[in-house]
Amino acid sequence: MPPLPSAAPPQSVLPTGPSTATSSSTISSAARAAGSSAAAAPAPFNPTAILVSRRQQGNPVLRAIRNVPWQYGETTADYVLSETTCALFLSIRYHLLHPNYVTRRLLELTLGYTLRIVLVLVDCDDPDEPVLAITQKALRQDATTVLAFSVVEAARYLETFRAFAKKPADLIKERHDGSLLAQLADALHPVRSLNKNDVATLHTRFGSLASILSATEEELTACPGLGDRKVRRLLDVFTEPFVPIRARNAAAARAAAAGKVEASAASGAAGGGACVGSGEVRGGAGGCGSAGTSGGGAAASCRVVETSNAEGSCGAVVGGSVAAESAVVPLPANGRD
Repeated sequence: MPPLPSAAPPQSVLPTGPSTATSSSTISSAARAAGSSAAAAPAPFNPTAILVSRRQQGNPVLRAIRNVPWQYGETTADYVLSETTCALFLSIRYHLLHPNYVTRRLLELTLGYTLRIVLVLVDCDDPDEPVLAITQKALRQDATTVLAFSVVEAARYLETFRAFAKKPADLIKERHDGSLLAQLADALHPVRSLNKNDVATLHTRFGSLASILSATEEELTACPGLGDRKVRRLLDVFTEPFVPIRARNAAAARAAAAGKVEASAASGAAGGGACVGSGEVRGGAGGCGSAGTSGGGAAASCRVVETSNAEGSCGAVVGGSVAAESAVVPLPANGRD
């Protein structure tokens, strides 16, 4: 009897129908979608980083920021430096091509920024007029203009604003111990050539600012180290009015002009009248206007009205003169015009 063939172990064969192909393609597509979504997911926000707008892609300033982190994000500003501080970047060359750009961008900024900076890159040879125009537009929108003369300097400004965003202002305030000597030094600081030793001498000699203000020139000169020049400058600071120099010069000019008018009127009184500018000079019985025996004369464009006198006509008065364009109008001996 021939041997029976050995039975082969059953093999499990997976079906290769259309349903299997569909399920495998679905799995692969889902995996690709999951990978792409994971790649496109934004990085978690770093609260210590500078938030940069996508508009700044390609700006060389970003390559120069090295001391603080930065990352792209959605913002109406170019750079968000803190919760209350933002910055717009503008080069002068771009401003010359688009002069209304900075105003439009400032108007687009969202509310909540108490410090709004316009960081201007000076990249032209004659920046005076463009900088003035940018500053005026920034001030109208309550923004501060900061000038940077290189890309590295602009990056350092951004880094500094970010690093000191939450630091108190006491870090940049002047420190003193609050003593009277320190306060006197601050009060007398505007006086030129007055140093700390001089302030200490005044403090030791007088003891208070009120006593220093009421001191006489002799008392100040008696202090060691205070020469005549320092004492004179101290007294000038203590006594001069709080009026700008231009206003004081204008007031002095008006006072000088008024003094000239009064002097002219006084000189004409001996002859019966005076004329300054365009007008009329009337002479009395003893003289002819300002052209009297005192040596005065009638100014240009004045009309001299004379009466008869012993010296003859107005222009012939001894020592007097009638300027060009003056008109001498003779009158009867007993009358006026």
